[in-house]
Amino acid sequence: MSKQRNKKKVTPNKNKGSFRDKPLKVNPPVEVVGMRLNKYVAHCGVCSRRQAADFIKDGEVTVNGEVLDRPGYEIQEGDVVAYKGKVIEPADSDEVEHTAHANGQSLPA
Repeated sequence: MSKQRNKKKVTPNKNKGSFRDKPLKVNPPVEVVGMRLNKYVAHCGVCSRRQAADFIKDGEVTVNGEVLDRPGYEIQEGDVVAYKGKVIEPADSDEVEHTAHANGQSLPA
């Protein structure tokens, strides 16, 4: 016969502000409708906005399968954006590596 152990129920201490008392933070999705194409490509983590403008002008970015050469094109609902044939979407802020351009050292996220 096996005996069942009496397990204590763990309850957070309200006075200490346990992490269990706090709601989880979820990053809201990036609002992309109306965003300029070069900014969208940069938000996807492909490159900077200025580099994105060059990629767009060079025809490396497509929207809904069509090559656009206007970095100022505003993203519309349902648009599918691809860079070099791969569909890209905005990255979560946790996934993006933050760097300091002045001295080339990484910053904590």
